[in-house]
Amino acid sequence: MTVALTADLHLTTRAEHPARFDALEDILDRMCGAGVETLVIAGDLFDRDRRDVHEFEALLKRPAYRGLHIVVLPGNHDALLTQSSFALANVLVMDSPRMVYLEEGGLPFFFLPYAAGESAGARLVPYRDQFKPDGWYLVTHGDFTSGLAAPNPCEPGVYMPLTRADVAAFQPARVFLGHTHVPYQSERVISPGSPAAVDPSETGRRGFWLIDPVKDLLEQRFVSRGPIYMKEDFLVVPAAGSLDMLKAEIARRVEGWGLSIEELERVLLRASFTGCAADRSALRGAVYEALNGIELYPDTGPDFSHVIAGDDPALASAAMLALQKAAALGFTETNAAPAAEDINRAVLRLIYGAD
Repeated sequence: MTVALTADLHLTTRAEHPARFDALEDILDRMCGAGVETLVIAGDLFDRDRRDVHEFEALLKRPAYRGLHIVVLPGNHDALLTQSSFALANVLVMDSPRMVYLEEGGLPFFFLPYAAGESAGARLVPYRDQFKPDGWYLVTHGDFTSGLAAPNPCEPGVYMPLTRADVAAFQPARVFLGHTHVPYQSERVISPGSPAAVDPSETGRRGFWLIDPVKDLLEQRFVSRGPIYMKEDFLVVPAAGSLDMLKAEIARRVEGWGLSIEELERVLLRASFTGCAADRSALRGAVYEALNGIELYPDTGPDFSHVIAGDDPALASAAMLALQKAAALGFTETNAAPAAEDINRAVLRLIYGAD
């Protein structure tokens, strides 16, 4: 592997967002350990166009990193970046479309910087004579409109879209796409996601990719510093043994994350609960017991605001029957269907007469 690729670091200052610098340092350290000398940043290296580059440059001046080459593609947050923005010789800014060989004998990378109000497909047309089918990589920054339904919910609208038809027409071997913040991989299109969560909605492991352009090999690596945000919603059912069932469900969800012991120590979990409990104090104790030391976010603890207090056996039986019926509902318009937790909450509020 000779090239590392990331995107959407959104650097401001270390004082404002230390985790973002920690993630970049982790990537650089892992590159040095693996003998990788080139890092591609597929847009939004910085959070805004103010271009406070001094802390970024100070990091790259460290002796361990001086031999690295940093290739920066401007994104929608730093679209005004140019080569003149940097004083370091080992930082190359792809501020105009161009084809570059990052490894001798390997597939070339075509860099397409972000341009507001344009589509990626239209911007690629003038360069199509340079594209050998399956013989080049595309690095760009925008939405893959045939991919995630909501690729970046923090930025509504469409940003320099790339379509499945574009990929079929221009035939890159791979597309490396910044902007989405969400890790995504299809047969040809890869979004590395942000290596440090920009906000708690960006859940799960954060990572980057290693690329061998000669053999066209890819390997995903995960950042080993900073918080791993997770979000889980749980249903508390008004039935005998409900707390034991809840603890088992919490353990199942945590196991399903697939995280190592070291990674679990970095988790910040936003846990919310819907349903009905006869003893809310016992509920809280059961939740903390099941989480087994996993840290909660925010530090106010689990969200029990949608858990109704009730210990009437008749109502509990009715509620369980209604929840079973609700779970069996089929919706023909899936896009308009309410979320399962919203249905369950409405069922329990109707039966228990809660506001």
